[in-house]
Amino acid sequence: MDGVLGDAQERSLWIDSAAFISPGGQVVAIMPESYSDLIGADLSYQDIVQEALATRSPVMLDYMLLDEGVMGTLLEYPIYSEDGEYAGIFSSAFTPAELIEPYAEDIKSKYGYSVMAAQPDGFILYDEGPK
Repeated sequence: MDGVLGDAQERSLWIDSAAFISPGGQVVAIMPESYSDLIGADLSYQDIVQEALATRSPVMLDYMLLDEGVMGTLLEYPIYSEDGEYAGIFSSAFTPAELIEPYAEDIKSKYGYSVMAAQPDGFILYDEGPK
């Protein structure tokens, strides 16, 4: 499982952490290893985990303080075994600005536009303003 989670992080450099959560809400595996203290943690109390497990549909959370102790966004995605049995959820934590920045830079270089991204509540996730 760690190999799969590590591969996800390597292919998607914007992913800060990746975890597999059982149908009961427990962290089965997590990468990077610096978060290994969360293995076995019961996250079933979290609204996003409850929703993802109940609906078996993708769910994304607004930008907030995560259990890993960093600010970020969670994306939960249902996982099924090869024989179609529900296995739990793949949880990825990421910083939206890191995901948006390469695309924003491309838009600016090609078209000269500035880019800003905000959540529906108005919280700014990315602003290319002065660095």
